[in-house]
Amino acid sequence: MSSGEKDGGKSGTRKKEYAGADHLLHRIAPQLRRARAEDAEALAPMFLGIWQDMRFAPPWGEAASLRALTKSIRDDKGRFAWRNNIVWEEDGTLRGAVCVYPGVDEGQLIEEFIPYLEEEGAKLANWSFAQESKAGEMYLDALYVLPSYRGQGIGSDLLQGPMMQTALGEDPLRLCVARRNL
Repeated sequence: MSSGEKDGGKSGTRKKEYAGADHLLHRIAPQLRRARAEDAEALAPMFLGIWQDMRFAPPWGEAASLRALTKSIRDDKGRFAWRNNIVWEEDGTLRGAVCVYPGVDEGQLIEEFIPYLEEEGAKLANWSFAQESKAGEMYLDALYVLPSYRGQGIGSDLLQGPMMQTALGEDPLRLCVARRNL
């Protein structure tokens, strides 16, 4: 008589439930990770999505913006550089990202990004990019979750995950929020 027969088949069920839970735990672990250069094509539309959510329509156009974002992310230059991002991935799809870096670096990162926009035809002579952070703090520049995955805790995971805590260290975090998003 098998152990499943002795207890009315319950141990077999328990083993299946545990195996299912173990599978979920194994699957959750790789979901949060540091971004890589090859994530550029998935990250760029997210950052463009942030601009769109802010109702910012760059006069140089969406396609040029995507090209500039993709190149700068891949080249690891500018505020959205891959090294500044933690991503939430499942089944090979990036579903969200958080971009955070030392506040002291913001001015340099803005300057690094400008040539990518200009290369795509952006005329930035009359533009100014406000510096919103300062030395001694980490700056959360962007948090984005694809619309079809919102409300599932991905943003919370990105903000509370161990990689974010490591990125922050002992520094306080600064975040600027558009009034309409409060």
